[in-house]
This record gives sequence, C-alpha cells and structure tokens, in this order.
Amino acid sequence: MTRDVPELERAVPADHRYRLLEKQVSACIESLAEESDDSRFLRMIVLQIYENMDDGLFLHMLNENFCARWFCGYSLLQVIPSPEEYARYKLRIPAKKLSRLVKQTLGSPVNPDAFVKAMNCVLGDTDQKELQPQEDIFMILIFETNPALAEELVNDPEIDCIDARQREELQILQILSSREHAEAVLSRFPQTAVGLAAGDDWERTYTQARYSFYQQRNGRKKLHRFYDESEENNIQIINLSLAGKRLALEEFLKESRLDDAYAMFEDIAGQLMQKETELHWFQMIHEMVKLYCSLYNGGLHYGDTARFYTDYVDGLTAMEHFTLRQGIAMMRDRLHSFDARAYQEIVTADFSDWANKAREMIETHYAEDLSLGEVARGFGITPEYLSSIFRKSTGRNFKEYLTDIRIENACRLLQQREMKVSDVARLAGFDKADYFGKVFKNRMHMTPGQYQKSKA
Repeated sequence: MTRDVPELERAVPADHRYRLLEKQVSACIESLAEESDDSRFLRMIVLQIYENMDDGLFLHMLNENFCARWFCGYSLLQVIPSPEEYARYKLRIPAKKLSRLVKQTLGSPVNPDAFVKAMNCVLGDTDQKELQPQEDIFMILIFETNPALAEELVNDPEIDCIDARQREELQILQILSSREHAEAVLSRFPQTAVGLAAGDDWERTYTQARYSFYQQRNGRKKLHRFYDESEENNIQIINLSLAGKRLALEEFLKESRLDDAYAMFEDIAGQLMQKETELHWFQMIHEMVKLYCSLYNGGLHYGDTARFYTDYVDGLTAMEHFTLRQGIAMMRDRLHSFDARAYQEIVTADFSDWANKAREMIETHYAEDLSLGEVARGFGITPEYLSSIFRKSTGRNFKEYLTDIRIENACRLLQQREMKVSDVARLAGFDKADYFGKVFKNRMHMTPGQYQKSKA
C-alpha cells in the first residue's frame, strides 16, 4: 500500500535517514498491513522505536515534523491519531505481528536487550491490564544443552524465536508462541528438564524460568512445567542444624587435621544428600555456598592470591548451576587438593607477623587506653582473629600480655624512690591506684609500697 503524500515526497531530502529506514521496513509493513490506516499505525510504531520516544513526545514530533509525517503517510493537513487511538491500536495488534515488526526495525541479527527495550518503548504507555487475551505469548525457556530440542524450537514455523544463546551448560531461548504449541514441542523431549515462564517483564521472566528449571532438574516437579508464582510464596525451609559441624570443619582445616576434616565434610555431605529431594532449590544453593565458604575459611584461600580469586569466585559463581551432587563433588576435589604443609607455613608466617606487631604496639603504648579491638581495627583484622593468633604465638592472651608489660614498667618506676604509687599507676597505664595495687599484689605477691621499700 503506497502513501499518498506527494507534496512531502518532494520535500524530504534524498539522503534523509528516514528514507534509509523506509527501505529497511517497507516490505515488512506491506506484508503486515491489511488496510491503509493499519499501514500508518505500523509505520508510527517503527518510527517510535527508531526515535526511542514515549507516546506523548512521539506524537508531538509527528505533528510538527514533516519528515516524520512523510514516513508515516500523513499529509500536512491530515490529523494524526490521538494518544488514545494510538494506544488502542497497540493493544489490539497481535504479539507475533508486533514482534516481526520490531525485529525488522532493529535489523539482523537482533540483540535481545535491544528487542526488550523496543518492546518497552512501544508498550510502555499502554495499560497492560487492558491487553486482549492473545494466543501467542512471549516466554523464556531454559534447559540443559540439547541441540535437537534447540533446533526444533528455532525452526518451528509456529514459533517466533527472538533470541537463542548459551550460558554455561544452559540453553536460553526467548520465543513468541502459544503456550499449547510450545508444550507440544517440548513433550517430544521427555528426558530434558525445561524451565518455562511467560511475561512482558523479561528480566523477571528469566528469573522465573530459571527457578522453574532448577526445581525440575532437582526432581521436585514434573518436567516442562510453567513457573507457578504460588510456589515461590510457599517455600519450606528444612532445619538441618549443620552450623556446628561447619565450624568444626573449619577448625580441623586450620589445625591441619585433614583426616578429621575429610570425615566431617563427608558427614555434612551425607546429611545434605539425604535431604536432596526435599530441599527447595533456594535452600540447596544456600547450603552449598555455606559449606563452600567453610572450606575457604578453614584455609583453602591461603596461597597464590590470583589463584584464590579465580578458584573461589569461579566456584561460587558456578554453584548456582550445579546440582547438589555436582556441588559436593567439586568441593570434595578442592578439599582433597588442599596442601596442609604449605598452609601451615603461610599461617605460621602470618601468626608471627601479626603477633609481633601486636607486641610492639603493647610495648610502645602500654600507658595508653589500649584494647584488643582497637589494635585489631588498626591492623584491619578482626579481634577474634588477633586474639587467636596472639595466644598461639605468645602463649598468653592479649590482656594478660598487656598487664604483664604494665607491671614490668611499674616495677621499673617504683625503683625511683621519689615516685608516688599513684603516679606510677598512671604512668604504667592504670586508671585507678587501688586497682593497680590489687593487680600488682596478685602478680608480685606484695604491695607496690612494699616493693618500693624492698628496692631502696
């Protein structure tokens, strides 16, 4: 169907970008348009996508811009559709027809993100609740790599494939089809778990399809089932009481008690496997991540920093795509490749370094208000970690060592007969003279005054 706007035809420059767009989409519009008004509306949709404008701005531009009027088939004297008329047309257009028009406008190959952006541009100002029920719906399918299934879906004449891509070991397809036909195709592949979800919010739809896939793959739901939002709102969490065992696993690794660590890991893995078919997908991933982190907290992260980043982050990222058995197998391999001797050498060096720094801090600043937490924060480590390595290095805890240094310096000051006991207490780091006297007598088996007289 040709446009009857000869006065504008002559006014639009030969090299204008709308003429290039015209060549790109004219054949598609001619095949889709059923009448002249239909052709104009289709051209309006194309131009709105091309200019990436909302309805209000686009219709204002169409009213004022003669090149836009030429492209859409409106003469200077013709009244363009009202926002309500334009919105009603977009609500009536079949999804497959709109999809074909959008893809032709964007050009080949179609970028799925650009496709979603274009669809949002076209339908963003319409009331989605007023959309008429249509046979064809947009949906996302996720399944483990299966070339035969992917080929069947992509080449099916009743399915409009927007995008097909590979992510890890998963195939992800964005399609437009009737639900019944999609399910009929999938029924021919009963051994392949396929997650399906439909909706106009593609990011949410992808999340729902992935949720559906993992639930099916873990044996909790029948295959090829559409995402059911009611299931998401009724997640049952099973209390496994594994926190104590994970902490024990960490301690065994830190102490290089590998046989005990292996046994504890298998104990935890066994409990998880017993609940494999009962665990919700979300909890299964969460339990695997907690066990994975326990291994690295216990010492698997010591060594080459670059390797740690690669191993740890890659493993954590891949965990989402693992079955429980795959996740446990990966963690078992890493646990058994753990080099306890190298770990102890590094840990010993770490212990010595931090402990020496802490001792130096105490011996230099003993007279100040010094605390374990303050020193640990200054080093950028936790108080618990500093306390542990300090005791292992010195045989005393932080407070005991600080008190010993303060008493040692108090004894030195008391040998100066002119010093008052109260002044000695303050200079040694004690706030109160009576508390100083109590601590001094407990350590030296005499009062500060008695000690001072004995050194006269």
